[in-house]
Amino acid sequence: MEQTENITTQQPDTIETDENKETTPSPSHEPKPAQPAQKKHLQAVAKVATAQSRIQSTDEEIEACMARVEEDLNAFKSVQKRFFERVLRPSQEMLTTIGAHDRLLESIPAPKVDLEDPSLAPVEIVKLSSGTGRGLLYGLLGGIAVVGGWCYAATQALGLPVIPEKFPDVDRVTQSFGWVAQLAGQGNNVVVGGTIIGVSAVVVGWGIYALTKAIRGSSNLKQATKIEEDTEFYCSKKEECKTQMQKVREHIAHAQKMIEKYEVLLAEQNAALQRALFIEEAETYDQLHALSQQTVKTIKKLTTEVERFLETPMAEHGILSKEGIEILERTNKAANDHVMELYG
Repeated sequence: MEQTENITTQQPDTIETDENKETTPSPSHEPKPAQPAQKKHLQAVAKVATAQSRIQSTDEEIEACMARVEEDLNAFKSVQKRFFERVLRPSQEMLTTIGAHDRLLESIPAPKVDLEDPSLAPVEIVKLSSGTGRGLLYGLLGGIAVVGGWCYAATQALGLPVIPEKFPDVDRVTQSFGWVAQLAGQGNNVVVGGTIIGVSAVVVGWGIYALTKAIRGSSNLKQATKIEEDTEFYCSKKEECKTQMQKVREHIAHAQKMIEKYEVLLAEQNAALQRALFIEEAETYDQLHALSQQTVKTIKKLTTEVERFLETPMAEHGILSKEGIEILERTNKAANDHVMELYG
């Protein structure tokens, strides 16, 4: 029975404690708003950081595109090398042997693809200074100048020499502080005079500090806005570069198919000419049969077209060249015309 009474008497105390905990006001942790100068600086830093991140992302995308173009070029070079060694070189050698060709390539020309655009300069990202260090320095110098100004004015009013005869000159300081207090209508009160000088120095120093920070903040924001605009232009140009790279990749793919087509067509004509040279035992073009001479003409036409194509740049300054487009169409047309003649 006693235990029950003890439990009953303790229960209200527990409830009262919980109520006290719930009604205790929690301290406020709301952040203080930034000062205008600091706000401008933070805005500028945020703009520069965003610009830098965007440029980095854009450059990484461009590098990835260039890597894919490089892969396509390597595949094209392999097909090109095989075509030269198996087909084009034998064609030139046979034509040169019978005096029907005066040009013998020692090696296959490397595909000319220039993806760099020298006219597009990178954006210069600068590190922004908050101006705190400079503001403190200027503020300190300003405060010292105020103190010096008060001291000079006091020495002139009191007829004291500008340069004291001893250091420290306590009497000189006391007289100067008293003179400042008299200007404020406080009599010859040294404490008031010293306070006026100290407060005015702090006010001027703080004003110079705040002004320096404000100027730096405005300058940073202006500079960051310029970087932001340059970044927008840079990234838009790089997007155009990505589009051009995709066109270059498509161009390389079409060129590779065309080279493979020429490999088949020339291999067939080479075999026919090789057969004619063996059977007809001809040493010059004039000694060949009329049908064999037509084969020579076909080989000359096809090799001339494909040689001209291989020597024409595909892309210059990051843009698919007009000459490359035209020569691809012309070379492909020559191959298609030959196919039409075969199946005419």
